[in-house]
Amino acid sequence: MTIRDDRDQSTILLHLPPRIAGGDERGAVRIAPGVAGQTDAIASYDDRVWLALAPERGPASSMIRRIVTLAAVRSVGGAWGYPPGRPEVLAPLPGRDEVIGFVGTVRGPVVLTRSRVDNAQPPTVPEWNLQILSRSSWHTLPLPWSTLADAPPPGSTVRLASLGDSLALLVFPAEAGPWTDFRGMLPDAQPAATTGAQTLAWTRALRPLQGLNMDSASGFSPDVVYAVGDGSTQQLVAARWLTGGEVEVVSLRNASIALLATIDGVPRDHRLAPLNSTDSLAILWWEAGAANDAKEPVSGSTAARKFTIAEVSTISGKVLYRGEHKGGGIISGGEFKLLAIALLLVTTLVLLFALRAEPSAVLALPKGFTLADPLRRIIAAVVDLVPGVVIAAFSLGIEPESMLSPAILLGPRAEWLAWPLALGLTIFHCTLGEALSGRSIGKAISGCEVASLVRDRETGKIDLQPVAAWQALVRNLIRWGIPVLGIIVLIDGGRRHPADAAARTVVVTRVEDSEGE
Repeated sequence: MTIRDDRDQSTILLHLPPRIAGGDERGAVRIAPGVAGQTDAIASYDDRVWLALAPERGPASSMIRRIVTLAAVRSVGGAWGYPPGRPEVLAPLPGRDEVIGFVGTVRGPVVLTRSRVDNAQPPTVPEWNLQILSRSSWHTLPLPWSTLADAPPPGSTVRLASLGDSLALLVFPAEAGPWTDFRGMLPDAQPAATTGAQTLAWTRALRPLQGLNMDSASGFSPDVVYAVGDGSTQQLVAARWLTGGEVEVVSLRNASIALLATIDGVPRDHRLAPLNSTDSLAILWWEAGAANDAKEPVSGSTAARKFTIAEVSTISGKVLYRGEHKGGGIISGGEFKLLAIALLLVTTLVLLFALRAEPSAVLALPKGFTLADPLRRIIAAVVDLVPGVVIAAFSLGIEPESMLSPAILLGPRAEWLAWPLALGLTIFHCTLGEALSGRSIGKAISGCEVASLVRDRETGKIDLQPVAAWQALVRNLIRWGIPVLGIIVLIDGGRRHPADAAARTVVVTRVEDSEGE
């Protein structure tokens, strides 16, 4: 599935992992690497997906349609990877034709296009073209009709479906009547390098339009058609959205069209995808949150606040799951729990090590200075973090309070750059403030400052000097890069952060300031 990011009009690719034993639970949605630009069509087969992007200007002012691909690979621990990390660019298609069908097969992606008819010219019959990507180029496949006169009449609905090693091209008439089911087995061999010719033998069957409660004068026009299931359970399943806010899921059988399920409360903008691992069809839609201004969210974009997913069995028609998406992001909820447990273990080891170690000796500071107490340092750290969090949130177009929610790392709207950006900004402004004045914003408010620790080699006496730029950078990289080390300040009698020990600095308060409080 794809949705559009309204901030830069790019495409966000949503991955629905297989619902198998030991795998992801129902309702799980993950985010795969996206692609710049809008997407017109998506195709998938097995662990690979292809995206057909919107037409753009190419060489010599010609219009082209870029095609990109990406694979999903299960890695160690059950996590998912998307090598090579960003979509791979394939041979483009002409951009002036309209994409009618785009499917993935065992031989590669297949696209059905139709030429656009210019309304300003006399009416013409559109030209159809069926192509397959092979040997890094697109090759023409024969159509099931030999002449334009035999092509689907105007107003009919044409859908292309993949059966793995074969194709199904379905034509539904605009008026009530039988629909046409074309089937063709894909060739085993790749086309000759010289001619690029392909052979494809089509079969044709008329199927009755029976089994649905429809207006007798109108035909059946599905939005999508998928082949769901594997082997003996494979069947053609169609879905269409009704004006009452319902999605009707039907099974296209040889003798009739059987209604499987009706999902209510689905808006016009939604996404569908087959889940072959469980013989089901997934429907994803979203609801916009409360608007802060008069600007409406862009349809299909990340301005949506709440994602809902429904999974319908294509065998029984039972709704297997309906509710908010689960897991999501680059990691699932289960994997997030594992990371939390690992972090807890690391924290425990650090605490055990710190508690078993002898407290560091209290430094004999020059007269007029004392070590900053933990409460001041905690206040300073919280205040220092606020500007970075707020700036990062507004830069990424999210609300600052959402930075404190686990959803910032999970779900289709996860922002993995949020906290790295916030910490990077915090490191920058703290380093700058300490290098110039010895105080960050938080330290200035809490009444403490950072000083360089210099010990006289002969007398052993300690002297405090202004912090050098490298010292400020080192201590802030360690402080904010490994926040868990801050616990040591609370349990160590010496009240020194490991970052101060590495940078040869110390956080102090002036006794005069303390007495004046």
